[in-house]
Amino acid sequence: MTTVIFYLLFFFPYLTYYNLVATNSFDLLSLTNFLFFLVSVFLILIIRRNLLNKKLLYYGIGIGFVSFFISSVAILIKNTTFLSTNIIFLVFLCLNIFLVTYSIFKGSVIKKKNIKITSDKVKNNLKFIFLSDFHLGSNSKEYLDKVISILNKIQYDFLLIGGDLIDSSSFKIKYLEKFKLLKKKIFFVTGNHEYYLNNTHEILEVLQRNGVLYLNNSSLIYKNLNIIGLNDNQTVSSQKKLALKLKKEHLFNLVLVHKPSVWSFIRNKVDLVLSGHTHNGQIFPFNLLVKLKFKFCYGIYKKYGSTLYVSSGLGCWGPKMRLGSSNEILEINLAPK
Repeated sequence: MTTVIFYLLFFFPYLTYYNLVATNSFDLLSLTNFLFFLVSVFLILIIRRNLLNKKLLYYGIGIGFVSFFISSVAILIKNTTFLSTNIIFLVFLCLNIFLVTYSIFKGSVIKKKNIKITSDKVKNNLKFIFLSDFHLGSNSKEYLDKVISILNKIQYDFLLIGGDLIDSSSFKIKYLEKFKLLKKKIFFVTGNHEYYLNNTHEILEVLQRNGVLYLNNSSLIYKNLNIIGLNDNQTVSSQKKLALKLKKEHLFNLVLVHKPSVWSFIRNKVDLVLSGHTHNGQIFPFNLLVKLKFKFCYGIYKKYGSTLYVSSGLGCWGPKMRLGSSNEILEINLAPK
């Protein structure tokens, strides 16, 4: 299965363009395609031996994903219209190049988004920042510097981080000292990637030493808000029980959790849930597949007086590419109703 996916992403799109211009057709069973399929098998064996650069692999997957979609549409147009093959080739090749270039550009851009929430449980105006899916490791120290610089230009009361802060043990944890530069109260919960690391416990300790408070299935009252943090390494049922146990009846209950799934079970009991994980699919049309798994894929949802916000994430995972989604910093204005 891995070999088939590798072939479809790394060879199929470009063979499509070659066949369109060289033979005015596309024959999936041709000798050329079979030879390239064998090359795919060989490359998979190389990857399993860790001889291929990881960045090259990630970008190959990202570019291949966009190219597979565009070239498949080109085949469809070729087989359903009477348009010239050369015109189809030129239009879709140019579109392919444009979308890949645009995706790589978008992967480095950070968008600031604003939402306002009102509640009769809130006495004073508050402004706070929510970040999720930073993916330090996939993203560099320089990317962390860029984010710190942006945050230092914003006026806000405190910062919430919704998991997947770090996704690689190769990231030098001494760089987490940079969070001290924010001089703000910071609250953090784990995502799935924190549990893939070899040094998770050490990272959590370093975060706490640098002013990032890890809400380990716990809650605290801050600025008259009850902030509940739920770890990612547990079932949705466990998260539900914890959230209901930690909520405070007469306070604004804010739940920080990596995946959005638990909101369906607690939305009649809590006021605000902040999550991420989905990346809003990161690269179109993958977001269509993400929506099949996650009912709440991106943006703001409201029900029973409760609000859920699912972030598209601050950083990219794998290839630093975005198409149909954005890296985002969420600014939340909470005000009395």
